[in-house]
Amino acid sequence: ETLGQRLRKEGRLQIDLLQRFGEDLLGVVVHLEEQGIWHRDIKPDNIAVGMVGRGDKLHLVLFDFSLSRMPAENIRAGTPGYLDPLLPLRQPPRWDNYAERYAAAMTLYELAVGSLPRWGDGTTDPSQLSPQTEITIDAEQFDSGLREPLSAFFRSAFKRTLKDRFHNAEEMLRAWRDCFKNIDPSRPVADESGSALRNELLDRAVFATTIPELGLGTRASNVLDRENILTVRDLLAFPLRRLSRMRGVGNKTRREITETARHLRQRLGTPASAEPEPETETPPEQPESTEALGALSVDQLLERLRRVSGREGDTLATALRVYLDVGIDGSTWLSQSDIARHVSVTRARIGQIIAKFQQRWKQDSAISLVRDLLAEAVAGHGGVLSLREAADALLVARGCAHDEPVRTAVACAVIRAAVEAERTTGEPRFLVWRVESRLLLSKQGDFVDYARRLGEQADLLSGEDPLAAPQRATEQLRAVPAPDGLKLSDARLRRLAAECSAGAVLSWRQEFYRRGMSAARAIRLSQGALMGPRELTIEQICERVQSRYPECA
Repeated sequence: ETLGQRLRKEGRLQIDLLQRFGEDLLGVVVHLEEQGIWHRDIKPDNIAVGMVGRGDKLHLVLFDFSLSRMPAENIRAGTPGYLDPLLPLRQPPRWDNYAERYAAAMTLYELAVGSLPRWGDGTTDPSQLSPQTEITIDAEQFDSGLREPLSAFFRSAFKRTLKDRFHNAEEMLRAWRDCFKNIDPSRPVADESGSALRNELLDRAVFATTIPELGLGTRASNVLDRENILTVRDLLAFPLRRLSRMRGVGNKTRREITETARHLRQRLGTPASAEPEPETETPPEQPESTEALGALSVDQLLERLRRVSGREGDTLATALRVYLDVGIDGSTWLSQSDIARHVSVTRARIGQIIAKFQQRWKQDSAISLVRDLLAEAVAGHGGVLSLREAADALLVARGCAHDEPVRTAVACAVIRAAVEAERTTGEPRFLVWRVESRLLLSKQGDFVDYARRLGEQADLLSGEDPLAAPQRATEQLRAVPAPDGLKLSDARLRRLAAECSAGAVLSWRQEFYRRGMSAARAIRLSQGALMGPRELTIEQICERVQSRYPECA
């Protein structure tokens, strides 16, 4: 099998093979350069893939040296696309080591992206373009963990000015190896190195947790992306036996994924058990035991909150309904003045009604359990939590009989009641704060102000082209001064920034992109997930793109 056949059949390479095949190819180029030999037609179709030596790993073999004896003055011999288009500008025009390394770099780029880069508009001869025109590197196609080093590597390899390119093949090989040196090495879950942090992440995971939040290595995350496995739910629904048949996946990476899946399955069970089934029987009017109260689903809690006696009157019932008719958007959390206008009573009367319900909810053991749950969620998320995250935490813990968007609205209504009850305590563990149209749960105002500034930084990052890699985005967010006592993990930092932004959204890869991003760009960013399968329906393409960038246009 040739490398070209493999690329056409399976698309770009997994990271394990990309690193190994790149070292193989550049190692050959180093050897040929030392021997003073030019191949003159390096491309995937002239490279064989197979077992070499006694090992059980695939390696590359360069063949077809039919052009190696071609005169150096013949600069047209070779394959367009891999042939250095700037050869006519050499003084004098003749083949050289730079052209040989250019073809190798083109091959490496195709292994990483699945296609070739272009010069200018893609049709004009690059030698006719202005001296300032450089080749276009589609950096967003690189895995986010490799984006910056690979971008720098290929920019150097394709520089228009020869003195700015790699000076020899050995330097090029070292630079290629350096691209992969900071990738987290694959390791079993049970490995002592970093096991405490890894186990903490796995123990906090729920079915909706995205793969990058599990602390897996870049290689493992890349493999799962190719299989369209984006969340814990996807991973636990994936037949692990298929891993043994996946091509291009190293044994360590394979073991890391399988052990992670086993750990999660042992703790969470199967995806079908992600959410408690809603009660089919009508619950007692006032369940007494803590166990029974803790089993109430979110819709049952809201029904409990809305109960009013006939003697309390229509005004009170209407005011309560309007008060609890809320959603994620802060604008739906009406003030007492707004509620008064809706109900056609004075603001003072609404204040009396709310105070009455605050005391009722404070004494309700079922709402006390919700308050405890929210307090734990706020503390577990570093001291500040968005309303959306609070609703998710409540829904995961209790479940709901409704579908979206009703289930989230129901959760927000229960949270509002819990917040009002908590507010009446001597030392509330959390309060609701407004950051423009967004609502946050926290005890401390300086935490909220910090979250607001993180959101502003996330908005700036979401506008970058190419998308900022998670590591660089994290560095930018860490540069925002944090209040004393607030310690957030990298994943939590990024998610909080997205939650508090005006228009930034986190992709499953933990990259910030702008809400409403064009469909064309979303498809381009999702090419890795679209190139593997032999065929996809339009619906499958849409599903794969939307699962990665759910808030694109």
